[in-house]
Amino acid sequence: MNRLAPFLAAVWLAIPPLLSAQPTRTEVQRTSGIIELGGVPCPYLLEGEGVPCIVVGPSFFYSQFFSDDLKQHIQFVLVDFKNTWRADTTVDVSQVTMADLVDELDEVRRALGFERICVIGASVLGYWSLEYAKAYPDRISHAIMIGTPPHQLYDNDDFWQVNASEERKAMLQRNWERMPEEEIDELAPQDRFPMSWKNMAPIYWYDPGYDPYWHIAGRPSFDIFGKHVFEVLLPGYDPRETFSGITAPVFLALGRYDYSVPHTLWEEAKDLLPNLSYHVFDKSAHFPMFEEPELFDKELVEWLERHPR
Repeated sequence: MNRLAPFLAAVWLAIPPLLSAQPTRTEVQRTSGIIELGGVPCPYLLEGEGVPCIVVGPSFFYSQFFSDDLKQHIQFVLVDFKNTWRADTTVDVSQVTMADLVDELDEVRRALGFERICVIGASVLGYWSLEYAKAYPDRISHAIMIGTPPHQLYDNDDFWQVNASEERKAMLQRNWERMPEEEIDELAPQDRFPMSWKNMAPIYWYDPGYDPYWHIAGRPSFDIFGKHVFEVLLPGYDPRETFSGITAPVFLALGRYDYSVPHTLWEEAKDLLPNLSYHVFDKSAHFPMFEEPELFDKELVEWLERHPR
């Protein structure tokens, strides 16, 4: 008699319950196409279902940060903005203004036939959620900001020096010793940002040893337009005086361990936005939607339900 037979039979009988116990994969609806922005054909992707929400910035970057569960409640509108956020754009980016970027978002809304739209931006791109809300108050349903500072007049060094652990500071120093800035400067332009970002993990991530390179490796660069944004559009930017005029519901997510945008910056500014929902995530840094997805999704979905379109 085959002594393995009882064992194999037991394993075989156990397989169906094991399979049924596996979590079912959330199916995400996706539709793609081409729209024209400023006379230039631009591919787009609609990912998910629910409240339509234009993502500000590079299309390739943000989809990976939001959970498939959240995409059952939000339809993310991801656009390949060839006139702006692409490194191979033929537009003279030196002439692009903040207002141009707001109008570009509205072009997307019109092209896709949405009467009203949510606008979501992470880090400084969250500013365009507010700018759109100011420019088109009757066309925005919700404004979502993640890791966005209230202005560009701050220095995060004090927060880092006081609050970062010695271990975190040591890891940052080791990262730059292993891959010095002069070595990064010798890389191709599209590789400089990913490598610098990898070194800066202790500042941007809850886990100081996290390696974020995979998020951006091999993807298109947006360094040309990014340089314009940080060196031309944002220096001195301070929208706080206009906060009182923003009537759209605003969701703000911050990470307690975000050393690039300290959550303390909003301690006084948060009361200036009349319809703000303010959340600090205790086990996150700059990307709470990725670092604490279940809690982030819960807070955001509940907020959306409280503010129906």
